[in-house]
Amino acid sequence: MTFDQTHWVPEQRRQPLPTFYYHEHFLEMIDFVAAHYDHVLLDTHRKFIRDFHGLPRFAQCLYVRLVNRKGRVFARQRLRYPELDDIGMQVDALARAGFVGVPDASHFADLLGFLTRSEIYAVLLPRFTGMSRSLKKAQLVEFAKEHMDAADFVVACNLRNTLVQRRYDENRYLLFLFFGRIADGLARFTMRDLGIVQTRNLTDNFEPRFGDREEALEHYYFATRLAQCDK
Repeated sequence: MTFDQTHWVPEQRRQPLPTFYYHEHFLEMIDFVAAHYDHVLLDTHRKFIRDFHGLPRFAQCLYVRLVNRKGRVFARQRLRYPELDDIGMQVDALARAGFVGVPDASHFADLLGFLTRSEIYAVLLPRFTGMSRSLKKAQLVEFAKEHMDAADFVVACNLRNTLVQRRYDENRYLLFLFFGRIADGLARFTMRDLGIVQTRNLTDNFEPRFGDREEALEHYYFATRLAQCDK
């Protein structure tokens, strides 16, 4: 039985969520997976959980904030969360532990989604003379993917104040085990706490849906491919 056993409930008056509700949700998720799914985890997943618990509390909160945001690439100067002290210090803590970093060639698609139309033009125009200036962003993205090497494109960008969420695959696998589906954030937790959906309680009789690691990894592989097709 997993958390995704939910049903909608009628509109009702709801209490505001506590300030660090999102942090509590994430801890609930990783601790549940660690307790019930250790037999299907790789060493990298166990290390993710250990390293996350080893972070300062506010750094943990910032990482969960990034997990819940759309996309994987962020402008450092736009990270503003009034409940967290000294965002720069928290970013540095996450960087030291490998939870954030500067985008590289492996983040080419994510970077193209994050950059503005003018920022992509600034990279392409000097390299492709005669390029039309009327292309829409979607057309520019496809052009860049087809005609530019990912590493060359990243080198040409000014990424000094740009961050990428790292350890993404480990986090996504843990979410998959908990929810039983591909999820990039913790929205279902929030809906539960707001009373929008109700969930069945997880009891001591819980039985993992995957009996071994190979089965779990295979299901995760195909679930990620299906999720990509749905985009």
